[in-house]
Amino acid sequence: MISKFKIILFLTVIGLITSVLNGGLPISVVYGAADCSWESLESKRLSNFGAETSRAVDGMGGPYIHYENGSVFCHDHTGPHEVHGGILTKYFSLSGPNGDLGYPITDEQTSNIELVYAYSNFENGVICWIGGQGAVSKIGTSGPNGCDPAIASAVDTDNDGIIDASDSCPTEPEDFDGDRDSDGCPDVFDPHDDENGPKFSDASIDPFQKVGAFGVELHAESVNEISRMELYIFPPGFGTGSPVPSSIPIPIYSGTTNSGMWYLDYEINSPVEGLYTIAILAFDNFGNEDEEDLYLNVDLPPYFTKVPKDSTGSKAYVTDDPNGIIINYLITAEDATEGTKEVECNPQSGSKFPIAKTRVDCSAMDSKLNIANTNFFVEVKLEEILSPEDTTPPTIFFYINEEVDANSAEGFIYDLGNPIEEDIIVVEDDVDDNPTLSCSPSILQLTQGYTFDFGENEISCIATDNAGNKIESSYTFYVVPPEIDDPIGNPDTVDPVVYFSDDLRADIEAYSANGATYAEGDPRGILFWAIDSRDGNVNDTLWCDEVTVSALTDGYIFPLGLNTLTCYAKDSAGNVGKGSITFTVIAMETEDPTVDPPEDPDPNVLPFELSASFEENSYVVSGLFMDTRPIQLSVNPGESIDIRLAGTNGGAIQITLPNDMISGIHTVQSTDGTIEWQQDESTSEFTTISFEVPPETSRVSILGSHVVPEFGTIVVLILAVAIISTIAITSKSNLSIMPRP
Repeated sequence: MISKFKIILFLTVIGLITSVLNGGLPISVVYGAADCSWESLESKRLSNFGAETSRAVDGMGGPYIHYENGSVFCHDHTGPHEVHGGILTKYFSLSGPNGDLGYPITDEQTSNIELVYAYSNFENGVICWIGGQGAVSKIGTSGPNGCDPAIASAVDTDNDGIIDASDSCPTEPEDFDGDRDSDGCPDVFDPHDDENGPKFSDASIDPFQKVGAFGVELHAESVNEISRMELYIFPPGFGTGSPVPSSIPIPIYSGTTNSGMWYLDYEINSPVEGLYTIAILAFDNFGNEDEEDLYLNVDLPPYFTKVPKDSTGSKAYVTDDPNGIIINYLITAEDATEGTKEVECNPQSGSKFPIAKTRVDCSAMDSKLNIANTNFFVEVKLEEILSPEDTTPPTIFFYINEEVDANSAEGFIYDLGNPIEEDIIVVEDDVDDNPTLSCSPSILQLTQGYTFDFGENEISCIATDNAGNKIESSYTFYVVPPEIDDPIGNPDTVDPVVYFSDDLRADIEAYSANGATYAEGDPRGILFWAIDSRDGNVNDTLWCDEVTVSALTDGYIFPLGLNTLTCYAKDSAGNVGKGSITFTVIAMETEDPTVDPPEDPDPNVLPFELSASFEENSYVVSGLFMDTRPIQLSVNPGESIDIRLAGTNGGAIQITLPNDMISGIHTVQSTDGTIEWQQDESTSEFTTISFEVPPETSRVSILGSHVVPEFGTIVVLILAVAIISTIAITSKSNLSIMPRP
């Protein structure tokens, strides 16, 4: 009698054998990057594969690696196989191992079928190399016979090597005379045909150390002789209505030529910051031409935003210490793309200046090593013993620029504290150390934040010393909007500038569980405002994308998380200016914790917004960056996005991605490898991540998640049947598979 245990063992073995016969429970070899190579191939049909041209890349089913003459793909189930030549080119045009064909399951094979010279089998199809037609792919077939439909169409009636489907003259053989040899027709040479004109084969630009200077290297060929070459420089922002720059001739040293290499060094006069387009054109004498566009990014050195005035003569410092006096001064610098820059001076602020006239030399440098220099003079005098009879009135000094840029929607607001302490208005007397000073506007008004209107303004002051000597003095200066245009004889083409309150440039704590509410009446002039170079204040024309002005006035709730406000203003000439700001609403705290005083926001963290299109859909991403600015977005929906960066100094990026653009985030990669990242926030519509960008990185890719099943449906069903059978037999016989005590 067969024991019950043997019955169970028999059924289990039968189940496993059935599973294997049906393709289940595959035995896999997991290939690592180091295991995948040309040496791992069993048959090395192509003996000279050349050197490696890239490190191993992880695909959906295993790694693959590129060589000079082909590539090797290592699948966990099918093993390593090579693909090369035109079949490899066709394979990658169909997304390679991540496309519909899947991984190769054989090396490239030769064929005994007419016109099929070679073929490679893949998991889901075949690619054949067909005479006169090139590489042809077929899904759902394998072997050279799978390409039969393509072979049938490869008829070459005139036997010129170009199949009739691609031959414009199927009954007249191509003469292969160097003129339009791919159209299948015998040709009569036509010098006016653009195909016989100049063609650039290579062009490059080399920026020099001096800002705006560069060199170009050109390679060009032509059937006709190249008669001349010209270079045009288009500045940043060049558009419709701008005058076309004059041509700069590029010497052709031999007069005319059919091919060659050319060099030209050039320096842009008074360059501005931004991306220049360098257009190079080559001409022949038959009206044919070719154009090659190069690009030069001009990064100007920093500029000084505040430099002390010379303190000499009557403005010199006076001390009774023969060794000198300690002097503090303030000097600041900005860079158009990098923000505030550190300034180094000699002597430094806080140094002890001797009894002499000293020049202070200062410099500021950006990350591109562009340097800006300036200097000012400080004079220190030894105090003299004055006559006891004082008949000299005090002297009033005004340290205000003749022109001051507006810093608000109403004009220029001065609110830097006591102006005497800030050296804006200074009164000095030969005897009296503290003469009285009264001004219009008053000292109190200036201290509390006085607004000077656009246009001409005047400050009038009276100073009196202890001896009763009095002096009256006034100073006139002009408040101008930013980017003033010349109103005389020129049309107004300057857009208004939209500004946002500093309150929106930091985290805003929510007033309720829903978010932060704005309910202060008309927000124009409070949350945001606009200034035009001609019209001045144009707040009445402001409107916004995300929310209407009336909604803000009635108490709009900004939701928790990242918010973007994009607003526009229009001047009387119809010019429209745009401004955008991104800020974060954080949840309100339920307790009153002890916290450190808030830090000032990092001026190096700036917002960005990029857009891209794929087929008929448009996508927009936004976020924050530090040091390395995102400048271009490419989208492969559901699969990946690529972000091109300005500069290679490294930095940090926080980016918010719509979920309909990329479903799940698997990996963040640079050109040198994987980048560590973290998820900051995730909703049903958006996902926010952040990561650091390594130095020397010019492009970052964000890859979506893919799930690759390890077992098929049949395997799962077979295992389920085996388990159920075991349970049924055990329950009926009270058989235990555990040892009895």
